[in-house]
Amino acid sequence: MEKLIDFDAPVSSNSIITVIGVGGGGNNAVNHMFNLKVADDKIREDRGEEVETDVVTYIVCNTDRQALEHSRVPLKICLGSGLGAGNNPEKGREEAEKSINDIVSHFRANNTEMLFVTAGMGGGTGTGAAPVIAAAAKKEGILTVGVVTMPLRAEGPKRCGQAERGIEELKKNVDALLIINNENIREMYGSLAYSEAFKKADEVLATAVKSITSIIYGHGYVNADMEDVKSIMRDSGVSLMCMAVSPGNESIKKAMIDSLESPLLNHNDIGGAQKILAYISCGRDEITLNELHSVMEELQFMTGGTDIIWGAGRDESLGDQNSVTIIATGFNKEVDLKTDAAKEAERRMEELKRQREQKDKLPEEPKTEVIATSPSRPAIVDIDYEDWESRPAFIRRKMVFDNTRTESTKTSGKDVSGSNAELFKH
Repeated sequence: MEKLIDFDAPVSSNSIITVIGVGGGGNNAVNHMFNLKVADDKIREDRGEEVETDVVTYIVCNTDRQALEHSRVPLKICLGSGLGAGNNPEKGREEAEKSINDIVSHFRANNTEMLFVTAGMGGGTGTGAAPVIAAAAKKEGILTVGVVTMPLRAEGPKRCGQAERGIEELKKNVDALLIINNENIREMYGSLAYSEAFKKADEVLATAVKSITSIIYGHGYVNADMEDVKSIMRDSGVSLMCMAVSPGNESIKKAMIDSLESPLLNHNDIGGAQKILAYISCGRDEITLNELHSVMEELQFMTGGTDIIWGAGRDESLGDQNSVTIIATGFNKEVDLKTDAAKEAERRMEELKRQREQKDKLPEEPKTEVIATSPSRPAIVDIDYEDWESRPAFIRRKMVFDNTRTESTKTSGKDVSGSNAELFKH
């Protein structure tokens, strides 16, 4: 069975950054990013501008061969037999191990120095295969960053449990990890069409990759390079990455703060970060030294004090805009995988479960004895008394008798107690 599906893709390139999407969710994220690049290239061509040389290599891999056929990404890797993983992470892991040599050979051919592994956690392929691919890349000495999504709590305890175990396994095999919780997506963009809402998660990957490329390939007055990125991100654990763009009339500091406070990332608190890399790109007009100082001062305030590696340069493509890229790592505290939105969704699920259990435990309603009806003997209905079975028989007969009198009076306006009383002589 052929493992590598190559549609006229170059065997090697000058790009040192590779983005690989694993499973359905990962494929969607890489497809989105690749389509953005294609659209951007088309705009440049229409304007008569030179199309930029690729600085990123895109790969999609999946255990489902049919899913790969719908991707526009040129380089596709089929994991295992190509028949899918059946929502089983163990199956996903096994299939990835069968194809790992093909994947590693690609990394070597392209001189990959940094790898983004993106996947949706909770299913079979992404959950099982992503840690295998990340471990192989890290063994090759490649700086490896995971970008993953957590499922909605309503998808059930099995999928959520698989996701949490998959993330714990991935954390052991990456240098840095970005986590996006779909509960945050639902909370912010629940009114959008689902495909548009999930694209918001895909944009996190695009922003992360763009952040790195702007640092590595940007040329400026104060340069930051790949070695700076490695020193910040190597073995750093759960991380925070953002890129803020501000119009010329807006404070670059305000744009940075807004970006850092984005609730899409599972972890968006920069407080306590031990390492920060900041890179500022200016459009036509450079920011002032005071503005630069203000950005650094704000970062010191938000982190509680830390060392910052920074760079600054010009990027004419920004026009009248400026941008700042932040990579924050080295958080001492253990990051909770569940966001506030996820915890609230879990609380609602537990409340519904508790209500169902209470309903199941409610005592059965006492069965009402129905006496054959006649003009002078109406049916006895709708009796709802507490502790019915524990009451003495003569009390129960009196209760039925009293209820019969009431119903009879409502029906005929007569006192028919005499005729009904005959029923209870014995």
